[in-house]
Amino acid sequence: RSWRLLLLPAACLAATVATSFSLFLPFAKYVVDISPLAPTAMAFLAIALSIDYSLFLLTRFVEEVYSGASTEEAITKMLRKSGHVVGVSGCV
Repeated sequence: RSWRLLLLPAACLAATVATSFSLFLPFAKYVVDISPLAPTAMAFLAIALSIDYSLFLLTRFVEEVYSGASTEEAITKMLRKSGHVVGVSGCV
């Protein structure tokens, strides 16, 4: 219930958009012609997925903290239980 918890989705969103567009631009500029709608679709998917996955991890983190785990333990348990799901889903 802290405003600081909102920083995670914002940071994930910024990192996702910056990374995806920095990888996409050289490919679209020098390798192949890309539809003008592709950057918009990519931005939409980046926003949706980054917020969804970060809220998924944040929910797991809050559950661990409420169950009595310290911050470090909660992060470790969150990544152990949900990190691989988010990582694999993000790569697909």
